[in-house]
Amino acid sequence: MNETRVLISGDYWHDEFRAILASFPTPVTLMQVARLESISDQNFDLIVLAQARPDQIPAETVEKLQATHPTTPIVALLGSWCEGGMRSDVPWPGVRRIYWHQWSGRFDQFSKNLLDAGITIWHQPGTATDSDDTLANAINANEPITDTLIAISAADQNQFEYLRDTLEPHGWKSCWIERATFDTDTANHVSAICIDANSFTAELHSRIDWLDSILTRKPTTLLLNFPRTQDVEAASRRGIHEIVSKPFQPNDLKYAIEVSINRHHVASHDKQAAHSQHRMNADAASGS
Repeated sequence: MNETRVLISGDYWHDEFRAILASFPTPVTLMQVARLESISDQNFDLIVLAQARPDQIPAETVEKLQATHPTTPIVALLGSWCEGGMRSDVPWPGVRRIYWHQWSGRFDQFSKNLLDAGITIWHQPGTATDSDDTLANAINANEPITDTLIAISAADQNQFEYLRDTLEPHGWKSCWIERATFDTDTANHVSAICIDANSFTAELHSRIDWLDSILTRKPTTLLLNFPRTQDVEAASRRGIHEIVSKPFQPNDLKYAIEVSINRHHVASHDKQAAHSQHRMNADAASGS
């Protein structure tokens, strides 16, 4: 299978979903909700129902899709206005709820597992829980990046221990950066930084400055409560491109940290290659 066949319906035109649409590696089929009944004879690997606000798509429409596409995973892609729905609304049975800021990592994992094995955690029964997803992710997981030390920045020991225990099953070591003593040699052994925060505040900016002063240019993952678009943009300006929203599944954090480490390695390699090419060009120019 060379392309993942994805159908997206609902509020896919909404601002929060534009970057998601632009990031798809293969073309997707966009369809208005009113036309969904016309696809009963078409096959897809994934159906995405985008909702910028609650109750934009009738439950009856979802039930008909499930009846005509019983083996196709259907996921709800939710915007910020749906956040309260975690506690108040009635979810569509058998449909996974994924917020816009959780999408990138989870879809990447879905695509990889689909290509590798033809089945993913989104193919599990509709009654599957987060614990079931975590177990399935553990079975499908690749070997972790070895010799990995994660410097965790957390407000208290309980939160540090929770994050440490989340990462430990992957064979990673952790230290609580607020209580750790770093000399140059120890700092060089840190593979990545994980910052636990609630929102992007002045305090968080100060904490990032402090972390940069002792662990310069380390790949960083940031945990936030329901990040907004402006939070993602603010983090990007600080060089942080991996954001995990709380509450999260354990594999969300592992995946984000691995992506940050791999991106850092690629950027470092590209920088070294560019520097070497510049020197070669300079030597050639001086020789002529």
